[in-house]
Amino acid sequence: DYMNREWTRSNVDRIFPTEFASNSTCAIDGLAYAPFTRPVYAILAERSVLDRALRYELKGRNARDRLLERIAAGYIWGEENLESSRFAYLYEAKRVDDLEVVARIFWSARDTGLSAEQKEKVIKYWDRCVAWSLTLAEPPAKLFSALSTLSCYLATADGRDRELLEAVAPYIHDGYNADSFFKELLRLVDMSPDGVCAVLGQAIKLRIPSFDFVGRLKSLLLRLAEKGKD
Repeated sequence: DYMNREWTRSNVDRIFPTEFASNSTCAIDGLAYAPFTRPVYAILAERSVLDRALRYELKGRNARDRLLERIAAGYIWGEENLESSRFAYLYEAKRVDDLEVVARIFWSARDTGLSAEQKEKVIKYWDRCVAWSLTLAEPPAKLFSALSTLSCYLATADGRDRELLEAVAPYIHDGYNADSFFKELLRLVDMSPDGVCAVLGQAIKLRIPSFDFVGRLKSLLLRLAEKGKD
């Protein structure tokens, strides 16, 4: 694409041939080692390469995670939306593990200078996952635990933000994310003491923490007590 964009666009179907699934799978495995660029993503999405890739059983090391990372980046760039065929497949096929990977990718991007609009996209993804979970027989605990790490993108614990926090709070222990969750609640407690108090109640509803890393839970309880919360 760097050397000749028109050649790339006209030959992408030969690089990822629909009629030869094994060849296409090998090429997609190799794609895991290629850097991400927005123009290339647009070509891959336009020619349905990514849609087919999600349905392949990829063999390369971390190939699927890298594919999901590419799709997550496309969403942040604005090349994807939550109603696109890629995300629709993840929800319709109940790819819970894939959705968890996407959540962890968004968490890993927290210090990369995302704009306010991009941060809102992350929160909308969280909201979409919670709404989708209502169609399942039981809550996806590990996905919810991964989503709880996205609390780093919230500015309050009120309104919609509180609803999202309360939805995932009971499951923070399933993925060992309790400490980071309490850290974010401590950040939000001065802004939203009522919301934080309610969310903390949900967090300890199913399991009482047996360990308090660097005293975060203790500090949170003390701050709530100072604000007159029981």
